[in-house]
Amino acid sequence: MTVQNKDKTDSSLTTFTEILSDEFTAKTGFGVYAHITPTDVNRAYQEYQLSNVPMRLFAQKYVRPYVYSRQGTTCAQQILSNAAGWRC
Repeated sequence: MTVQNKDKTDSSLTTFTEILSDEFTAKTGFGVYAHITPTDVNRAYQEYQLSNVPMRLFAQKYVRPYVYSRQGTTCAQQILSNAAGWRC
């Protein structure tokens, strides 16, 4: 990986993390790291990269289970594995 590509990836991950944190804050009053670990953020980012969903929409769908249920990651994993169906 070239330095330029690494910088682009780092920038995209930073943007993703900020959007995810904004969504958590808007919905729960607490940022991303109050709900999930940095490892979970990286996993979510990898899932986002594999999806064909805009970043903001992905973040909204990812945060939804944390707002409406106590299922947390289990429900989020269901959503991510069934991107076309977006349920929970």
